[in-house]
Amino acid sequence: MAPRGRKKIHTFDGPSFWKNAYAHQRAALLRMIGVPEDRVAEMSSTAYLDLPIDTRYDIETSPDVDVRELSD
Repeated sequence: MAPRGRKKIHTFDGPSFWKNAYAHQRAALLRMIGVPEDRVAEMSSTAYLDLPIDTRYDIETSPDVDVRELSD
């Protein structure tokens, strides 16, 4: 049980999503976690493991990631 006042970290399966997603879905995910617009196009065409580690961490743990918005 998590200590009082601390929120449990939500995890998102970033590698599976990245493998099966189209570029526009990847770009939407990157925008959700706050990647600057000038880097979105470049990063959306990059392999998941080649993304910066802090970006991968944000993808996997960000509470802002909404899977329903990414399924379009």
